[in-house]
Amino acid sequence: MLLLSLEILILTTNLNRSIFFFEMIFFLPFLSYLLAILLFKNENSEFSRNKLIIVIGFAFIFQVIILSTSISLSDDIYRFYYEGKAIINGVNPYVTPIEEFPENLKDQYFDKVNNLHVTSPYPLVATFLFACLYLIYPNPFIYRIFFSFGFLVSILACYKLISPRTKEKLIIYAWNPLLHIETANGSHFEALVVLIVIIALLCLDSKHYAISGFFLILGFLLKYYPILLVFPFWKQLGRRGLAVIFTGVFLYALFVVLNSFLIHGLLVFANEWYFNASIFWLVYELLENFFLSKILVGIVFLILLFIIVVRTQIDNNTSYKYAIFTIGSFLLLQPVFHPWYIFWLFPFLIIDNRMNFSWIILSGTLILSYHVYILYDTIGIWVESNPFRMIEYIPFFGILIFEIWALRRKNQEYSPSKFSTLSKKVKIYYRKFAGINNDRYETS
Repeated sequence: MLLLSLEILILTTNLNRSIFFFEMIFFLPFLSYLLAILLFKNENSEFSRNKLIIVIGFAFIFQVIILSTSISLSDDIYRFYYEGKAIINGVNPYVTPIEEFPENLKDQYFDKVNNLHVTSPYPLVATFLFACLYLIYPNPFIYRIFFSFGFLVSILACYKLISPRTKEKLIIYAWNPLLHIETANGSHFEALVVLIVIIALLCLDSKHYAISGFFLILGFLLKYYPILLVFPFWKQLGRRGLAVIFTGVFLYALFVVLNSFLIHGLLVFANEWYFNASIFWLVYELLENFFLSKILVGIVFLILLFIIVVRTQIDNNTSYKYAIFTIGSFLLLQPVFHPWYIFWLFPFLIIDNRMNFSWIILSGTLILSYHVYILYDTIGIWVESNPFRMIEYIPFFGILIFEIWALRRKNQEYSPSKFSTLSKKVKIYYRKFAGINNDRYETS
């Protein structure tokens, strides 16, 4: 059903982001995906090797089918291509914006590049990867193939990380339609970052703390967000892991201070970009000041990070739960939430014992953020519709609130309240003081 519905989506819309019909038809494969999750969840048999082959096999087919489509969801791939091409030809993309590249570097893809005036916003390892791929084959298609391959490998890595009792949750990541189209057509390299993060977590489970820290730094230099995982996992990383991470961050920060041009593009992105925000949108609507809104949500996020550090000090067995909380809070509080950013959460969604159905639903409704391209690709006007934003986020927040309420109620049912425990201790101490047999009291 999922394969057939993806074919219908491609044949009827050609994954054209400029038409509203694309967003509507997308929910056909997404509903098939939800049905697949429920069927796997309710099956009592173990997750055999044959099932793994089925999951990987269909994920491979999805990628191949979507790779056959023309690029339509994002033009970021052309920036990857030109930045890689510039490095190979001796031009620094951190200093020279693409619009100022020499004429001999401009080819048939030049008109498709976005934000020509902005220098590279990507970390060093990312631009190095772009250059290596260009050197292998100077065509944007090599980027799509490599990113798709990274997605399939990350599925296998996730399989290694998931508990044997919950292996069926692999399809939550492996068959998600949004992740597939954002990789094979949108050509984003989020799956590569996810792969590096999973390797870091596998090393952490194997008690290779320094190696785990190294991979987290590698992920940080590919896409900055993995550094946030230090907060929920700081206790497991230990001294060796944290030493590697702090050394890597310090050396990179020192290098940036000495070469400030490395973050010029990133600062433009941080100062000007605003797209598909959720909680930040509410704050911005209230304050009507973009800079002040960023300061406020930044303070809130720092407070949350402090709480996470304190809570993981008490119990380090809930780090995966706090990883979801950390990355999820970051996504909801920042001014930009592109659909492919949801990739960042999925390794932890399938590792955590809970279903986290709210985030799964959001991975479907995020497709509605593409509504801005209906006007932008036709008449050049960028307008975000608040009704679309509400339809996108209200189901997510509604289910999330219900999940939190249900979890708290479950915890209250299976654990005595602090008040009742305290009351029982007071009674025991009173009876001891009064000379009453406490053993009889406890038995009764």
